[in-house]
Amino acid sequence: MSMSEIESEVLKFIGGVAAIGATTVGLAYGLFRIFTTKWIDHRFSQRLETFKHQQNQEIEHLRCRINTMMDRTVKLHQREFEILPEMWGLLTDAFHTVEPVALGFQQYPDLDNMSAKRLDELLEQGPLTVLEKAELREAADKKQYYAKVKSWHDLAKAIELYNEFHSKFTKNGIFIMEPIKLKFAQIDEMLKAAIIERQVQPHKFDQGPKLHGKGRELLGALGRDVQERLWNSQKSETSLA
Repeated sequence: MSMSEIESEVLKFIGGVAAIGATTVGLAYGLFRIFTTKWIDHRFSQRLETFKHQQNQEIEHLRCRINTMMDRTVKLHQREFEILPEMWGLLTDAFHTVEPVALGFQQYPDLDNMSAKRLDELLEQGPLTVLEKAELREAADKKQYYAKVKSWHDLAKAIELYNEFHSKFTKNGIFIMEPIKLKFAQIDEMLKAAIIERQVQPHKFDQGPKLHGKGRELLGALGRDVQERLWNSQKSETSLA
């Protein structure tokens, strides 16, 4: 074999090896691309699922908080809706019972010139005890005795109704909106002051005129506030339902 032939064979061998090497590299690169693409896709899917899971948890947590707040709001509205009419009723009963006592404005019938039957009928309908009725019948000045005893019964009734309102207000004031609650509290203080004046200084009448003037203004304003609040609460519950 000549030198030229040997050189030709060597070149062919080298070319074949080079060709095989190029094919191997190309195959390896192709496999690398497929593997890395799948790996990246897999990692992306994992991250995406993790993100979705976290988002779903946050959304569920937020939904739970919103539902809790809505439920609490509805319950508070419902409690307020129940309390306000009752509080208003107790306050008006107390106010209109305390006011005449605080003013000292009481009219009494002329018991001294009343027939026995009429006197019995009056005493039967009145608040006097059995002993007081007997004492009145024996009294020289029946009208004076009746006025004195009846005034204490009226004061006792005023105290009873005030205490009923005050107790309810103390227990349930937390369910009332602050501006309305403040008006309730102001009238409560005026009623209490009027009652204390009658108990401690029965011949003094400073608190009665205040209750009749400023107290009635506050009562009227409070009535409008309560009415508006009740209607607004009813609308809110309807919209939430």
